[in-house]
Amino acid sequence: MNKVTLHRYENNLVRQFPLKNLFGLEHSVIQQSCNIFWHTSCYRMSSERRNFKESVYIRLSDDGGAQSRIMSGDVLSIDAICTNGNIPSSMNNGDPAGDFDSDIDIAHLRITALNRPSRMLPAMTLKGMNWRIISQLSLNFVLLGGTDGAMKLREMLSIYNYNNNHSVSIFIEWIKELQITPVSSRLPGIYPPVTARGIDITVMLSKDAGMHPECFMFCSFLDHFLGLHAPVNSFTRMITIIEHEEHTRRVWPMRAGKLTWL
Repeated sequence: MNKVTLHRYENNLVRQFPLKNLFGLEHSVIQQSCNIFWHTSCYRMSSERRNFKESVYIRLSDDGGAQSRIMSGDVLSIDAICTNGNIPSSMNNGDPAGDFDSDIDIAHLRITALNRPSRMLPAMTLKGMNWRIISQLSLNFVLLGGTDGAMKLREMLSIYNYNNNHSVSIFIEWIKELQITPVSSRLPGIYPPVTARGIDITVMLSKDAGMHPECFMFCSFLDHFLGLHAPVNSFTRMITIIEHEEHTRRVWPMRAGKLTWL
C-alpha cells in the first residue's frame, strides 16, 4: 500500500485529504489529514494445490488526539502494488515469433524470453526466522573480524535463504575465511579529495567457487552487501581470492558510506 487519499464533497467542491500511515512519522500533519490514519493487515491462506490466497484489509483510525470523522459520502482512493502470483510461471517461452508484444509498432521487432518467470516465493512464516531478520538491525555492532568472522558472515547471508534453497546454500559455503584490515584512502567521487579511514575486507573462497560461473555474481553481491553497512565518512573495500590461488586475487571498488546524520 503506497498512498491513501480521502475525497470529501464539501460546499459543491471535492476536497482531497492525503492520509498518513498510522505507524509512520507524519503525525504532525493532523490538520491536513483530518486526524485520520490508515493501517493495513494481510492474511494468507494456503489451498490444496499449494497456492496462496492473500487478503489485504485496510483500517482507518486516529491517534487519540483531535476529533476525526468519516462522512457517508467520503470516498477513498488507494494506490497499491498488486501481483498476479504464479500465473507468469505458466507462460510458454521460446516462440519463434516472439514471446511478448511491443506497444510500439516497429518492423522486425521481436522480444523473446530466455527463461520463463519463476514461481512466487511465499512470505516467511517461521517465527524463528523472523527474529533472525530483526537481528539484522544490529549488523553494524557485529564484529566480523577474528577467527569467527567467516562463520558470522555465513550466518548473516543464510538469513536471506529462508526457503533453504540448496544452490544458494552452496554459494554461502564458499566463504572459508574473512580478514578485516584498517586502511586509509581517498574517498571516490568527492571533490575536493578527502582522505578517510576504512577497512579492507579480504574474503577467501573455496576452490569449488573457481569452477562455477556464478562466482563473479556472488562476489559482486557480497561487495554491495558489505558496502551497504559502510559507516558514515568511511568506506569498505572488498578483496576476493580463491584459496591457494594467488592469481585469482581481485580488489573491488571502494564503497563509501551513503548515510547522512544530523
